Amino acid sequence: MEQLNHIIRNMPKIELHCHLEGAFTLDFLLSRIHKYEPESKIRDLETLRKQFVFRDFDHFIRSWIWKNRYFRTADDFRDSTYYAIEALVKQNIIALEAFFSPWDFEEWGPGPEAIIEATLEGKEAAEKDFGIPVNLIADIVRNHGHDTAKARLKQLYPYKNRIC
Repeated sequence: MEQLNHIIRNMPKIELHCHLEGAFTLDFLLSRIHKYEPESKIRDLETLRKQFVFRDFDHFIRSWIWKNRYFRTADDFRDSTYYAIEALVKQNIIALEAFFSPWDFEEWGPGPEAIIEATLEGKEAAEKDFGIPVNLIADIVRNHGHDTAKARLKQLYPYKNRIC
């Protein structure tokens, strides 16, 4: 079994369905928790890791919403994107298609345009530093209706040559 694990770890892989908002590294999230909530009970990676052992779907959703509040600045999105891609490269991912949802963070984040710009900055820096091609796919989300989808497409239009 160890030989098979070694082969799988070392084989080149292509990741075709990755959501950047879920691919953050725990080290990165812990640094944001310490930055934004210095008195948080989450002091180490082991405690944080337990937060992401989901008991059920409701716990998954609560944890998702909880972690979103630590993505507050453009730098947070840029850095999270960069570190997520770096972590994937360490798993021998040689090409990546990644979804991202700049509208999921409107309550805490800097706004969709700033998130788009920052995500592109992180992606492009990672491509340069790690030699991995990354295609970004904006998740327009079908359950918000066609008017919302059209408005989001308008926001994405200036980036049409940089986002799939």
